Amino acid sequence: MRMWNRVGVMITLATLLVACDSGRSGGSQRTSPMGTEMQTPKRITLAVVTEPTALRTQLSRSSIGSLPGSQELEQLVHAGLAIMDVSGKLQPQLAEAVPTIENGGWAVFPDGRMEVTWKLRQGARWQDGTPLTSDDIIFTSTVARDRELLVFRNLAFDSVDSVEAPDATTVVVKWSKPWITADTLFAAYAAVPVLPLPKHLLETAYTEAKATIPDLSFWSDDFVGAGPYRLKAWARGSHLQLAASDVYVLGRPKVDEITVKFIRDRGTLTASLLGGDVELPLGNTLSLEEAVHLQEQWKDGSVEFSPTTTLKIWPQFRSPNPPVVGNVGFRRALLHSLDRQQMADSLGLGQSSVSDSTLSPLDPEYPQLQGSIVRYPYDPRLGAQLIAGLGYARGSDEMWRDASGQPLSIEVRTVPRDILIKSILSAADDWKRSGVNVDPIILTEQQRSDPAFYATYPAFDAAASNNGVEEFFAFHSSQAKVPENRYSGSNRSSYTNADLDSLIDRFFTAVPTGERTQVAGQIVHHVTDQVVFLPLFFDLSPTMVANRLANVSRRLPRSATPTWNAHLWDVQG
Repeated sequence: MRMWNRVGVMITLATLLVACDSGRSGGSQRTSPMGTEMQTPKRITLAVVTEPTALRTQLSRSSIGSLPGSQELEQLVHAGLAIMDVSGKLQPQLAEAVPTIENGGWAVFPDGRMEVTWKLRQGARWQDGTPLTSDDIIFTSTVARDRELLVFRNLAFDSVDSVEAPDATTVVVKWSKPWITADTLFAAYAAVPVLPLPKHLLETAYTEAKATIPDLSFWSDDFVGAGPYRLKAWARGSHLQLAASDVYVLGRPKVDEITVKFIRDRGTLTASLLGGDVELPLGNTLSLEEAVHLQEQWKDGSVEFSPTTTLKIWPQFRSPNPPVVGNVGFRRALLHSLDRQQMADSLGLGQSSVSDSTLSPLDPEYPQLQGSIVRYPYDPRLGAQLIAGLGYARGSDEMWRDASGQPLSIEVRTVPRDILIKSILSAADDWKRSGVNVDPIILTEQQRSDPAFYATYPAFDAAASNNGVEEFFAFHSSQAKVPENRYSGSNRSSYTNADLDSLIDRFFTAVPTGERTQVAGQIVHHVTDQVVFLPLFFDLSPTMVANRLANVSRRLPRSATPTWNAHLWDVQG
């Protein structure tokens, strides 16, 4: 008995010494359920090129938009009722399921009203241990609808009659009209995500001094979310330290600690990746050239490229100069005269491919809609026939001239971005060889910042824009850049067509998938048949991941991020 007591004392002392040493080192150790095995904590290092100002996407912004990586950081520490996965589909996160007509969570009534019902997962909690309930969603809706807090406001609520909570885990959103993205209202996906707010921490500030809410330390050092990781420390100018949340509703993450370094210099970031000091950058970090160079050198990691945007040349439809720009035959001729494959190969450094529409091959709708695309393969002879059919004839210099002998000349503008400049110069060379004189114009920053000047280009403007069916609304007449809306619409070329407007309206109110897909096919056909824009090639977004990281998505659709399944990330080797 004395021997057993002595051994017991020794084991107790050893255990205490290990615990003390662990506390001094600042690490945490994982034990087996029986407490007999001690495991080294799993740690990884990420990076962003700009230090965030907050852990909320809407608040972490610069003068030109959200900071790179801000959405990914928010997804690490917070969660929505749903989140976009690597296939471009919504997956339930804090909710038990994504509402659909098939599962009864989404109801559409004959008069056009809708009800969308969310059921919160049992055990959903804030990182301080407080249960996350429907009251938090009601509070979130109140803030998102508040016109005095525009930074949090989401325009989707303009179509919402009410948000109700029948019980602690049920939320019913009553819509005044149908809208196909109603299931993204509280998802970690939308451009302005309405992620849940903790009522128990913010209600007093909202009630007593709502104007101060964006300035609260809650959004930075005192952040409390519901995501897979909690904020452990914020070293200004250096890094964030995140720790796995023991109360994350989908389970404790496999990786115990994440360090997010702030590395502004892209050369330093590349060196950090090659040296193993960083394993995954978040957000748009390296240029295409830098990423391709890294791909060639990085033996301990991989670089994958996703077609997140498309480089396009936009015709002017409001008083174009020359007027022939408004003729669809001329636009088709110009598209046939472009060697877009050569542009994709050379300017896309062998990583890109030709684009033929507003869709990307990674879009979930692409397989069903690709047959609706009208394509224009490189065929200068056909292009010449189309131009000749418009009444033009070649002069002695082989350039096209109209009946009065005036040369056919067009202007193509773009902003001072390297790949756009190279794109219009390449297009200009092709068009000049086909007999069309081209004047490429690079705008100054002052011209770019003048909405009226920027919107009223005479002939063509080159720019990158997003892919996906969500972008259909940018072709609606109501979005034309006109003086009445201070040239702020999303319809870059001011294209107006009543039939297309009707299709777009039907698409965004057609909740059943079959009807929506049919209408989407008609929209894609119209836009490509009428050459509403001239697609060039895909502008690629690189995802860089060290080989030792497992379960990290590498090729992503536009609306997804690699952090969508961060709780499943792991380390190997």
